[in-house]
Amino acid sequence: MSTPTDGPGGQPNPYGEPSGQPANPYGATPTQPTGGGGYGGAYPGGQPAEQPPGKGLAIAALVLAFIACVIPNLISMVLAIIVLVKKKGGKGLAIAAIIINVIVLIAWAALAAGGVWLFSNIVTVENAEKGQCVETTTEDDTVSLLKKDCAEAHDAEVIVVGDLTADELATYETDVAAVCETRLTDDGGDPAELKGDSWQLLTEEIPPSEGDAFVCLIENSDGSKLPAK
Repeated sequence: MSTPTDGPGGQPNPYGEPSGQPANPYGATPTQPTGGGGYGGAYPGGQPAEQPPGKGLAIAALVLAFIACVIPNLISMVLAIIVLVKKKGGKGLAIAAIIINVIVLIAWAALAAGGVWLFSNIVTVENAEKGQCVETTTEDDTVSLLKKDCAEAHDAEVIVVGDLTADELATYETDVAAVCETRLTDDGGDPAELKGDSWQLLTEEIPPSEGDAFVCLIENSDGSKLPAK
């Protein structure tokens, strides 16, 4: 029984393979992958990028800050403070929101304070009181009155307040000063003691009707101020 030779020239086959088959110098034959494509996940690292924690709150705070209304601004301020306290993403946006909120809230406070001051200092035919000193502004035949401290020089003084009678209404159409002087005298006043030299009678409606409220002011015809009292 003969034994097969292992290689050319009777030399042993160094690869341990039968002489009838060519040796594979690279080892086992590679196989094709059985999974999907060869490019891995759709995103680098296998996961999509995420927004830094807290940045969403900061963006919401900034958006609300631009609404410029008290309630949204207060909510915006709270959100911005939460972002800063938690020390997460969006710090710059949160700081910007706080700055805008502070500016807007200061503006609202100034408007509110101005409104309160104006409301408490406007003098009308309905709320005028005898003896009040006022500053006057005339525009398009409309006279606006603001309270003025009588200890300072002022434009005019309220001398008469009341409701027009039928006789006063008839006199009003021809002699406004006579209405004011007569009513002042009837109330126990003395026209000769007045500092000004010109009367101005104000009503809500022009022409007025019987029973309408009216106010008589004394002022200087040349526009100069009355002296402090």
